[in-house]
Amino acid sequence: MPDQIREAQNFTFDKLSGIYTLCDKYIIDDIREWALSWLKEILPTSEDDICKMGGVYTSASLVARVIAFARDADLPQFLPLAYYAIATYPWSKDDEFSSFSEAGDSLSEHDGYRIEVGRNAIHAEVLGRAFSCLPDIGLPGRSTCMAAMVNGGTCAKVRQRVWSEPAELVAEVLRSPLEYLDRRVKTPPRNWCSSCTLEAVTQAALMRHALYERLSSFFLLSK
Repeated sequence: MPDQIREAQNFTFDKLSGIYTLCDKYIIDDIREWALSWLKEILPTSEDDICKMGGVYTSASLVARVIAFARDADLPQFLPLAYYAIATYPWSKDDEFSSFSEAGDSLSEHDGYRIEVGRNAIHAEVLGRAFSCLPDIGLPGRSTCMAAMVNGGTCAKVRQRVWSEPAELVAEVLRSPLEYLDRRVKTPPRNWCSSCTLEAVTQAALMRHALYERLSSFFLLSK
């Protein structure tokens, strides 16, 4: 293998996918697998990769190319988070879906259908869980910390944003639910008591995992 392609830190998705496609066509297995290994490094494929979504998927057209490549190359591991990315980015101010029109010709009408269905399914799931099951992720729920009341301690949970900015917070969660929940897990609420903090982080992690696990079904992808 030539020295210039042994290291791929500076290779873009388009270069790596092109190498993969060419090597797959001419059955050059070792270089094809090398390209695939680097594609797995740079593209989000797991729940742990949620934090790097924004840094990788910087435009709708890029996500569309990833979807088209993964579909044509039969690499389904790249599809769930790619569909999620284009379904949630970008949103216009009037909340109209705009990513599909900005993606160019890479996406088919069937892709558009998957995106619309998936986006609606994610919203329904998030709203259902947040309002009825998991109030401690920062959405409406119990406003009083019983531990603080009983023990005479202090807890800032009662002053969380939801009580002063409910519409803004709900919109933020719906705009990018996986990223929001990931931040809640990795950056616990400030000035909450230890009991409320643990509950909030645990519930956010559970909800993040549940949403991630259902991405394939949301976007009508077979596992």
